[in-house]
Amino acid sequence: MTGNKFEYSIGDGTLTPFETFLQYSDEKEQTSDKLAELIESSPVHPWSLLDVGAGDGSFTKLYLSKVNALPQTVNVIEPSLDLAEKLPITLGTVADLPLLNIFNGSFQDYATDRKFDVIVASHVPFTGDNMQNLPDVYTKLLSLLNEDGRLLLVQRAADDTHEFREKFKTLLTGNKYDSFLVNDALAILSHISDDNKTHMTIDYTNSELIFPDHNPVDRTIIIEFLLNTQWGKMPDDIKLQIDDYISRKANRFTQHDGILTYK
Repeated sequence: MTGNKFEYSIGDGTLTPFETFLQYSDEKEQTSDKLAELIESSPVHPWSLLDVGAGDGSFTKLYLSKVNALPQTVNVIEPSLDLAEKLPITLGTVADLPLLNIFNGSFQDYATDRKFDVIVASHVPFTGDNMQNLPDVYTKLLSLLNEDGRLLLVQRAADDTHEFREKFKTLLTGNKYDSFLVNDALAILSHISDDNKTHMTIDYTNSELIFPDHNPVDRTIIIEFLLNTQWGKMPDDIKLQIDDYISRKANRFTQHDGILTYK
């Protein structure tokens, strides 16, 4: 595991906590459907793609599998070496996908003279819990967009998972935790953009996360992933509150992704 990031591998070949989470959620399937639809509606074809925070490429592969015409050029950015090393393997299985340009580093350090027809950034607030640099980040994203291009930001909307994180990350740290939501992204883009708000829309997708009561190991892993904290390091009283919260939700969280389109 890299640092305290629960989406990364611990190097033993087992599933990452993020991959375990995905086994019990249809979030990526639902969101990729809508994302592919929005890409297809773009007026620019053939098209070029920049995927920011591509992870191991699984989500990129999923939404590309649902578009009629693949991009002619693909650039991906992923700061984690652990995940970036998987990108050519994962995306190499997509037939007829052009040669990948992979940048293993932070978006802030990414430099190119190119502009792109579609830029996808999925669940990447870029600055962790510190949002003060986001206007500069979003300004840079817009600067990389072709005139007729589309920026597609995928970010969580208010839902059960959002509520769970805010409640229990606040209890665990002792500091108020505010999740970054799609409406926050809209507010930032509205502030920095010269264009009218009519150039920005949000589409929502609905999915579900199931906490398996038959598999306590996976159940614990999902909790650790959502709260970015090891179960064994949580106080017993908070563990009881977590179990009670999940039980009251009947072991199911509703999830809503918002896809903000800037065009």
